[in-house]
Amino acid sequence: YRFMGKQINLDPGFLVKVLQGKIHISKKTIPEIIKLCKLNGKEAEYFEKLVLFCKTKRLFKILLDVRGMVAEAVEPEQYEFYKRWYYTAVRAIIGLDGFQGDYKNLAQRLSPKISVKEAKESIVLLEKLGFIQKDEKNEYAISRKSITVSSLSKRYCEKIGLIYFFRRDIFLDNGL
Repeated sequence: YRFMGKQINLDPGFLVKVLQGKIHISKKTIPEIIKLCKLNGKEAEYFEKLVLFCKTKRLFKILLDVRGMVAEAVEPEQYEFYKRWYYTAVRAIIGLDGFQGDYKNLAQRLSPKISVKEAKESIVLLEKLGFIQKDEKNEYAISRKSITVSSLSKRYCEKIGLIYFFRRDIFLDNGL
């Protein structure tokens, strides 16, 4: 930590806290760390985006707290929700626009597109798990505005392959 701190003119104690995940590095420090680690091109860009992403997640939680919104924990019996990437995407679309029953349109709105059958299966699953419900106009709407996987259940997520889901469906299917 001392060597790194000296190279980029930062307090070694600060670096320890950064590497422990207790605090974030500043935006102005990113180029210095990129230089120290000899990152270039895509590596440097990826590192910068990763740092900004971590800050955004923290900011999102702060914004939820300010609005008084509490993210409801997804229970273990609802983890099937994470088995396919498009379940979360379908839920997000319903959160934005509701859903009136046009499965073909719903399937085509996703990128990559899903089949009409997958769209129907998504609606059935989301309703079964309690993530969507029909409103007074008989249209689907999300039933919980904000959801999260509780810290107590992260081990279970690993058991059912949630990490595999992210790698397979998010990164590989999108050519990343």
